[in-house]
Amino acid sequence: MTKHLLVYDYEWWVLGAKAKIIQRYHPYLEICSLKEVKDATTKNGGADRINSSYEVISALGIGIALSLSLFGVRVDTSQIGSYNYVMRNHSTYREWQDLFKPNHDFFHRMIPASHYGAINPKLANEIKKRLPQKKVAFIRPFVDTDQFSPAAVARASANKRKLVIGWVGNDRRRVKNYHTLYKPIVKMFKNDPDVHFVEATRSSSVPLKAMPEFYKQLDLLLITSSNEGGPAPAMEAYASGVPVLSTNVGYVKTVSGPKGRSFILNSLVPAHFAEKINELKKDKDCLKVLKKEAREQMVSHFTMEDTIGDWLEALFHIRFRPKTEEDANELKPLCMTTYVYGNYKKFIPYYIYSILKSYPDYYVKIFANSKLSSKESGSLQLINQHLSKNFEVKETYRPNKVSQANEGKARRFLLPSNEFNDFEYVYIAILIS
Repeated sequence: MTKHLLVYDYEWWVLGAKAKIIQRYHPYLEICSLKEVKDATTKNGGADRINSSYEVISALGIGIALSLSLFGVRVDTSQIGSYNYVMRNHSTYREWQDLFKPNHDFFHRMIPASHYGAINPKLANEIKKRLPQKKVAFIRPFVDTDQFSPAAVARASANKRKLVIGWVGNDRRRVKNYHTLYKPIVKMFKNDPDVHFVEATRSSSVPLKAMPEFYKQLDLLLITSSNEGGPAPAMEAYASGVPVLSTNVGYVKTVSGPKGRSFILNSLVPAHFAEKINELKKDKDCLKVLKKEAREQMVSHFTMEDTIGDWLEALFHIRFRPKTEEDANELKPLCMTTYVYGNYKKFIPYYIYSILKSYPDYYVKIFANSKLSSKESGSLQLINQHLSKNFEVKETYRPNKVSQANEGKARRFLLPSNEFNDFEYVYIAILIS
């Protein structure tokens, strides 16, 4: 089977999480960090082995793509996630009004990838102008609407509590305007007991896993950047039922609902933002409407299922058809299977759990030559209840005794094809203790 490779920066950061999500919808995609690729180039055939092992090698950022090229690794496609590298006036560029000044040196030595994708429609258009010979696409962004969702229990009545406003990002980057726009806004409300500001920044960091809870406490998210590749916090806030008051950057206006667009400003003037905040303070009904619209917009148009086709086509040339109700009787994408006998049966629950924990959309089908023990059956029942139902164990399958070790080893790979009629792809794996 043809393999594809997707390279991200760090497993614990945004791109690492994004790579794992994309992998759920791509049954023969392997993902790894830039460091893992770098380490692999120093042994076992190096970059040549990597280049010959994958039909498509994709990077989740231009910086990553450039590093891969320096390692000697081929790059076929890349996401362009920000204005970094591609322009000379990145730190001061106001996306809604300033002239785009391309970094010609970068475009001249740009990686020889054939396809690029940008999650910002303006950025995609600017790149397309400079690379007319390349295929450059706008990739609709997505957000995990299960991970980011409104608080299950309503907080105190909106009319009787403070308006909680959040700011998320790197406070040390000039383009974010933390000191020149956000802090002046905070200062304007320093004597207002009804407005409270909270932050998740480099200086006051919030762990990535804690961000869903961070958004749940907010009534409004502030974005004060001059330009953005995304910004991801906008969609995370919207999915959490939190309206966004933002400069007109990135994809914010593209993903916002109709009412929310009036809170996207072509301005870096603190007083203009303060005016909008006071508007929401006075009209709590408007705030409720914005919260409802924010969540509905993400669930209706920007889930992984809605937009994953853009990513698969731009980065891997795969046409993706979203699932419909009629798909219930269609083939499942991928099955992991093996035949187990003897003492190896005790590892079956671990095997199933480890696969479905990492790849929840896969299916696991195990064949065993004897009955499972009560402990093994109990473990499978817990997996069924708390993790996934995407597995099956066929007990006493070909129960005749194995007389030789080699016979047992061979039997793992001799499974009838009719057992897998429901699947597009099947991997026969070896269960090793």
